Amino acid sequence: GSAKIPLLQRYSYLGMEMGAEGLVWENVYKQRIQKMMSMANFLVGKGMNGGGWRLKSSVQTFKCFLRPMIEYGSCLGPDRMATKDMENAQLYTIRRMVSCKRSTSKGALYKVTGLTPVVSRIREL
Repeated sequence: GSAKIPLLQRYSYLGMEMGAEGLVWENVYKQRIQKMMSMANFLVGKGMNGGGWRLKSSVQTFKCFLRPMIEYGSCLGPDRMATKDMENAQLYTIRRMVSCKRSTSKGALYKVTGLTPVVSRIREL
């Protein structure tokens, strides 16, 4: 006999969860954001903070290792909530990176680090 192909409600393809309506963003991005923040906390403990590495090194580490963790698949158009969560995670990480308070303006953080907001990055990608 021939093997039957199972009918699934959701499945994973290239690390992206798919459903009948297409990509299922909420599960994918929550996991990725959590992973990125966990790695960021680890790196902050290793010197990626205001009193440790040089800012240029911290920014480069963010660009090379942390940002790709949440950006993967974002060119496919994450929903508004995923984009907002990604932005909050990025700002949290940048604040930890430069050792500043939560009240520090987003504009100042982006100006000092030379990084761009998530929405701008998604458009760029």
